[in-house]
Amino acid sequence: MTQPYSEKRRAPRKRTLKGASIAFNDRQSVITCTMRNLSASGALLILPSMHMTPDDFEVFFDGSYRSARVVRRAGMTLGVAWTGLMPGKRVQFDDETWQAIED
Repeated sequence: MTQPYSEKRRAPRKRTLKGASIAFNDRQSVITCTMRNLSASGALLILPSMHMTPDDFEVFFDGSYRSARVVRRAGMTLGVAWTGLMPGKRVQFDDETWQAIED
C-alpha cells in the first residue's frame, strides 16, 4: 500500500503564472523563466530549455530580486527556497501578490 504524499513545504504555495528571471554571475548571466507557484518560502520555476544553473542565484519578479537556493531539479523545472532579500528591498506577501518596498 502506498503512503500518502507528505507535504514538506514550510508555507502553502499559490498557483501563479508570472514572468521571472534567474540572475547569477553578478547579474551578468540571466535566464528568463516562468513562475508557476509561489509562497513565502519558495517557488516553482519553469525554464524555457535545459540550462545549467548554479545552486544559488537571484530571482527577479514583480520588480524586485530575491535570493534563492535550488532544492529540487527535474528536467526544466526548479523548486527554489528563498534564502533572503537583496539589500535595500523588503517584500510583503498576501494571498495573491508580492509587493516590493524600497527601504
